[in-house]
Amino acid sequence: MSTGNLVATILSLALLTPAGSTHPALSAGGKGVVVAQLQADLDLLGYDAGPVTGTVNGQTLNAVDQFVTQWGLGTHTKLSQQVVNVLDAIQPWPASWHGTSLLAVQDWLSGWHLYQGPLSGQWNTATRNALENFLHDAGIQNSGLSTADLSLMAHLEAIRVAYLHHWTYHAQPGDQLAQIAWTINMPISTLQTLNPAHGSVLWINEVVHWRKAASSPVSQKKQRPPSQTSGGIKASQGKAKSETAKSPAVSSPTPVGTGVFSNIRPVAALVLANPSLAQIQSLIEVQSTWKGPIPLVDVAVSGQWALLHPGWIKKLSQLGDEVDVTGYSGIALNQLPKAAATEELNWATQAFRIIGDPVPTFVVGPWVPSAADKEAAAALNFSLMTPTTVVSTSPSACLNALLHNPQGIVVATSNAIPRSFQNFFETLTGDHFSFLTLGQIWAQQ
Repeated sequence: MSTGNLVATILSLALLTPAGSTHPALSAGGKGVVVAQLQADLDLLGYDAGPVTGTVNGQTLNAVDQFVTQWGLGTHTKLSQQVVNVLDAIQPWPASWHGTSLLAVQDWLSGWHLYQGPLSGQWNTATRNALENFLHDAGIQNSGLSTADLSLMAHLEAIRVAYLHHWTYHAQPGDQLAQIAWTINMPISTLQTLNPAHGSVLWINEVVHWRKAASSPVSQKKQRPPSQTSGGIKASQGKAKSETAKSPAVSSPTPVGTGVFSNIRPVAALVLANPSLAQIQSLIEVQSTWKGPIPLVDVAVSGQWALLHPGWIKKLSQLGDEVDVTGYSGIALNQLPKAAATEELNWATQAFRIIGDPVPTFVVGPWVPSAADKEAAAALNFSLMTPTTVVSTSPSACLNALLHNPQGIVVATSNAIPRSFQNFFETLTGDHFSFLTLGQIWAQQ
């Protein structure tokens, strides 16, 4: 598959106007593989459409609005070259790649059990290795990762969602039975038996028949196909005759450390907003000596804070904490016009590059984001996360907020940040609390 599927999907947005959409695929509550493909493509391009669910929601519509606003789509707009230019601008391998696009790729790769690292939206060795394994297992012989490969990944994710929901799927240009079989974890012999009309070839717009899998929510992650741990799709083709025709069921979610897949309640994300150095030192001291799984938090700092304390930023990252940004100077972004908010985030980006640390993926702070905040964050490929609650009074109030906001985002300002993280963590552990990261919350929205 080339960029054709991705371009075709984005070109369908030519029917939209910045004022809103009446496109049938984007009606409120709309569902289907077309929606899943659109969400995957928008995520790939950095327009935070959220997890690929195949169901239109507010996040999907916001991503469409951002794309339409940026590219000025209309019924008479020539889009093909514009979209190709956007795709060509994606640089997947350099360490500077970060943000919503990379977060979406990490989430997709974890769905195939190729990536077990943090859903951070930040480039790391585990992401690179997972991408290389994807190329190998999907039977792609290219050297390096191209835009077309990323497009294929988005397309296969849409097929996986369609399969889990039992939606009708029509073959698209470039679809191969082997790749579809790999994606839905089905022996290729079974898929060929279910689709015998044209031998081993799929015709464009042909309905792809697949045996109904056991009912399971779309958020569940399926196991990496055992037959393809070596040799990829080509190896599975060679074994087709000896494989049984039974379709494997989708696996149960795999516990991933502390997080949404662990089925531990209550769960929530704690964000320390612009903490003092003493508070960070206290946090790191407790985490460094903690017995058992380390309770990880998000630390949202200004670009200035990062420049002043680069060593502590690195220690936070090494322990596994997520580092987010609030801006550059510490001013609440919702008090600024869009141009100033963009400038704040741009400066913060440069600050992290100066200290040689990966640029954060998330923007979160002790304020309710405005439309200008969201536009500024999207323009720089940040994902802006809205806090469920902001606590500014005391550590005990922070504890209470965490325990009563399942899968929420609790932002603690200076007075609410614990003075003794040891007692704080022990209290939460006693309540069977599990810390989420913003990356995990993003992936499950």
